[in-house]
Amino acid sequence: MAKLMEVADSDVAVIEDTIAERLSLGVSQAVAQRQAVDEALAQLAEERTAVMKAVQEQLAKTADMFPEEFATKRTKGDSGVKVSSKGDTLKGANVNSDGQQITATKQGVDNFWKWFGNSAAVDEAGKPLVLYH
Repeated sequence: MAKLMEVADSDVAVIEDTIAERLSLGVSQAVAQRQAVDEALAQLAEERTAVMKAVQEQLAKTADMFPEEFATKRTKGDSGVKVSSKGDTLKGANVNSDGQQITATKQGVDNFWKWFGNSAAVDEAGKPLVLYH
């Protein structure tokens, strides 16, 4: 909290300096105050924009840290349902009957199909039906 107060105090000092400068130029007190506050707000907006841009850039880098973990609509998941004597399991797609992606990660696709298994709630293509209750 003290850090926030230091920042606020420095902002106040900048505003007071700007007001004093404007008053020395013959600008009225009200106009000087409004201009000083407007300039301070503009500066804060610029700083906020710079911080948000830096955060967005960092998030963009972070999302690519483990690209092998992300799933697409084409990702197949392991259902755990055995389909051969060799132990092969049924692979389920990451798309439901409405064409929507089921989950964002490969682990999520595997977990969904292990839970969904060989449910009867599928369309003619074998995709999970979207049902509402």
